[in-house]
Amino acid sequence: MNQSLDRQISNTLSADTENADVQWTQLLHATSCEAAAQPWLTLTCADINHIDAGILLLGEMQSQSPPAAQWPEEILVSRSLLQLAEVARESGKGTIRKIDKGTLIAYPIKLDDTVYGAVCLSMNTVDMVFIRAAMRQLQWGCAWLRDIVRREHSLGVQDQHQFTQLALDIIGDVIEAEGASAAEHDLVHHLVSEFSLERACLGFLDNGALNITTISHSASFGEEMNLVRLLGEAMEEAIEQYTIIHYPMDDSDIPTLVRAHESLHLANRTGVILTVPLLKKGEPIGALLCECSRDKTLAPAHIDLISGIAAYAGGLLFEKRQNDKSLIGKIRDSAMRQYDRMVGRGYTGRKLTVLGLAALVLFFTFAQGEYQVKADGVLKGEIQRSMVTPFDGFILSSPVRAGDRVKQGDLLVAFDDKDLVLERLNWVSQKQEYLFEYNRALGSRKRAEVNIFEARIAQADIQLELLDQQLQRTQLTAPFDGLVVSGDLSQSIGSSSRRGDILFEIAPLEAYRLTLSVDESQIADVEVGQKGIFLTGSLPDSPFNFSVTKITPVAKAVDGETVFEIEATVTDPVDVLRPGMEGLGKIDSGQRNLLWIWTRSLTHRLRLVFWSVFA
Repeated sequence: MNQSLDRQISNTLSADTENADVQWTQLLHATSCEAAAQPWLTLTCADINHIDAGILLLGEMQSQSPPAAQWPEEILVSRSLLQLAEVARESGKGTIRKIDKGTLIAYPIKLDDTVYGAVCLSMNTVDMVFIRAAMRQLQWGCAWLRDIVRREHSLGVQDQHQFTQLALDIIGDVIEAEGASAAEHDLVHHLVSEFSLERACLGFLDNGALNITTISHSASFGEEMNLVRLLGEAMEEAIEQYTIIHYPMDDSDIPTLVRAHESLHLANRTGVILTVPLLKKGEPIGALLCECSRDKTLAPAHIDLISGIAAYAGGLLFEKRQNDKSLIGKIRDSAMRQYDRMVGRGYTGRKLTVLGLAALVLFFTFAQGEYQVKADGVLKGEIQRSMVTPFDGFILSSPVRAGDRVKQGDLLVAFDDKDLVLERLNWVSQKQEYLFEYNRALGSRKRAEVNIFEARIAQADIQLELLDQQLQRTQLTAPFDGLVVSGDLSQSIGSSSRRGDILFEIAPLEAYRLTLSVDESQIADVEVGQKGIFLTGSLPDSPFNFSVTKITPVAKAVDGETVFEIEATVTDPVDVLRPGMEGLGKIDSGQRNLLWIWTRSLTHRLRLVFWSVFA
């Protein structure tokens, strides 16, 4: 996960830096305002936060003239943007106009008393903090266009051309430098040498605290703690006020708090101090501080040029610093950025999404549901009586078959009794003969013969009793009211049947038992006494309740799966139930966490796979 996040952050930063480098290259090689218009507007919109669109107008006021540049380039230019840009170009002043769910800001490109164009940006916020910051950054960024206007119209002296070239050279060196540290040193050393400064230093914000990263002519400044503290306080003073501070202040300057600059001035006994906040998308990221010696000062053109350089160099240095950070640093910055977006202004959609996810997490953490064990089942009678052949014989008739309802005493099957009747007649005649011989022996007082014929008469009585019983069983009747669940002798009339053959199976209609096949992974969740609901495939609108009565400890394989059979008693049978119906049962196993219920099967499988691979 860390590697994926590292690649994502690195790719994003690299793409942003590469795009900025392309725009800077186009801007540096531009020879006219028209050529510089699009890259300048693209860089400006990228550096200011909450920008949806922007246009740049150049030349004299002509309502029909198209914009010299627009961002994004493929959009259809809004009439409101054009109108406000014309207002700013005509009045020569910055203009702010509230629109539906946003704000339009415009600023003229003005040199001396002549207006050469205007830029208008559309912001998706009405927060005045962002609007004022955007207006200040727009004002600073216009310095580039003013320099190009000077060069293009030859309004400045030769020094002005040199200043423009100098600014382009400095920005070019910053772009080409390898790493943030080298770029920062190149910037401060160029400023010191070109503007004859006493000192120049850079500081950047890190988690809200300002760290001075570069001081000109100082490879190591850890021992100069007092100087570093004073420089940091002066930079923070400019950052907190979102304004450029020029100390000592002129009478024409806007009143600004300069207590930290005054302390730095008195402690170092230096001359002019210039502090320029560095902004990225309207948010402060650091500051550039320049000090002159006591006998030197900064001309207004120099201040304007340094401010313009700082306005664009700040974003470049910020991107280089981001690219130079370690993986942990990038992750930390990304986390802090997401945190700031969550607790700060804007990003309503993201906040709602996070709140929704948090609500879902809380819901699934505490929400309970009824855990039900699902199992296929078949309905059977509570008892099932088998009707078997009582003796070897031939089937005479059978008026019922499987599916017929019978009442107690109804004939199920009749066997041919001719042989039994003849055999009974034979034994009756033999008994008569034995009685005759017995009486004769008794009259002759032959004790031995009397005993013999007594035994034979007893044997005949036993045979007759056995034959009478067999004759009674030649007709099998229903032992109780019920349903014939198996057996059909309609095609076997006259055929022989051997003793013990199962002819019919009968189940009662008042009481049923249910046999369920529970998967082995859920058998531990089933206990005797648990309740459930069963729904048959033939009666999907008539569910009935059952209670678990027995859990068999022996498993068997069904359709490639290992199951355990459990038995249950139907507690409220409906009249239309029949033995043999199949369906699906759900056994109530108590309250469980909803997320656990939904992911139980997947979790068990993953645990088994993990154990088989890593254990």
